[in-house]
Amino acid sequence: MAQQFDVSLKVLFSPTRGVVARSVFGGPVVEWLNVELPKIQNLRADLLARGADGTLRHLELEARNTANLGLRVADYHLGFYRKLGEQVEMVVLYVGNRPLRMKGEFKTSSLGFRFRLLDIRDFDGGPRLASEDLGDHMLALLTRYDQERVLRRVEDQLRKLPGGEKEEAARLFVVISGLRSLEKTVARRLNMIGMIDIMENKVLGPAGLRDVHQGQIVMLTALLKERFGSKLPDWVPEKLEAASERQLLAGSKRVLTAKTLDALSSAKARLDCLAILEAASCKS
Repeated sequence: MAQQFDVSLKVLFSPTRGVVARSVFGGPVVEWLNVELPKIQNLRADLLARGADGTLRHLELEARNTANLGLRVADYHLGFYRKLGEQVEMVVLYVGNRPLRMKGEFKTSSLGFRFRLLDIRDFDGGPRLASEDLGDHMLALLTRYDQERVLRRVEDQLRKLPGGEKEEAARLFVVISGLRSLEKTVARRLNMIGMIDIMENKVLGPAGLRDVHQGQIVMLTALLKERFGSKLPDWVPEKLEAASERQLLAGSKRVLTAKTLDALSSAKARLDCLAILEAASCKS
């Protein structure tokens, strides 16, 4: 999933007319450079661009707080210099959902390296929506700007696109919205106005939802075995398979406080309760 976000964000930044791209790269981009740094790690640069002022800038996109970010950015910086023989300004844009906890530096007792660390939430969503670039409109969803206004703006812009391009852009927006856990909401809205087919969507369609459901079952089964022993009653898997996503999530929380499976041993309990999900409150 992280790679999916990474690729999608690169697509949004590529148009040189985007307000966000100009903010990050210090003006219009005149050239995109695809550079790999083949060393032991085989580092792959996210986005390297030359601005109108001649400066090379590298944009690294981060969707989670990474412990070794400073070291990785320093590796990029040295790798670029070795390969290109030029100074490269390093920029990291954090797009994650959790509060930013990283620092824009790498320090040791003998070395100090600083880089620009930006949180996309600090970007003003207003100018992004006023832009003519659809990528800016989609990225505005990741800022603190009013989400409903962003969704309406993107939907209006999608309507103007030709068929194939419209569907591709709609799918891209669903992926980006996942960075704010809005992928289901966005997909349903786009489905309602005929821009995307949820049933064919790789993330939200039957296969994707089934994978999520099975993952929850595996997790809850493991918790049950850890709490009550490796051999569970035969009816437990059946109840878990029939449970909804919400019920499985609730069960994962309640298993930590459930005292026994005995309350579910009677026929009535089996009918009225979902495995041990109600074990703490059900009566046999």
